[in-house]
Amino acid sequence: MNDKETCGEYYRRAMDEFRMYKNYDDVFAIGFVCGQAEKVMIHACEAAMCRPSADRAPFLFNVLARVSGLYGLTVHKLEYEQSANLQTRETIVEYWLCRDARAVRTVESLESMEINGPAWHVTRASLCGIPTSDVDYRFHERQGFGKRCD
Repeated sequence: MNDKETCGEYYRRAMDEFRMYKNYDDVFAIGFVCGQAEKVMIHACEAAMCRPSADRAPFLFNVLARVSGLYGLTVHKLEYEQSANLQTRETIVEYWLCRDARAVRTVESLESMEINGPAWHVTRASLCGIPTSDVDYRFHERQGFGKRCD
């Protein structure tokens, strides 16, 4: 036996932590965040990102902070300006669950990159465990990109 825990131990602690939530949207969001944390913790990827709508951001940040504590991860907030159309710009807020300081530095490096440029897409894909050969350099042109999903 060693002192390393199985995923089931983390799952049980998360269930205990969030058992009081009954609202479907909240429960789904909590499960999503726990799933992302699990991927990062088991080294399937260096980080995982979520981009909540403004009204859900405080709730989700609270969940991320609590889950990161359970899984031994760090939450990093990335904020940047992006054109919504030719006339307006909007502030985008993303929360990244990061495995370690190296992943945080990589997320921070996005701040100096051209948004939606090749390096931006490669770096984000790499953080999320996507091989370079599978990077979608036109991800920002996909149907539904930038639309509210929560």
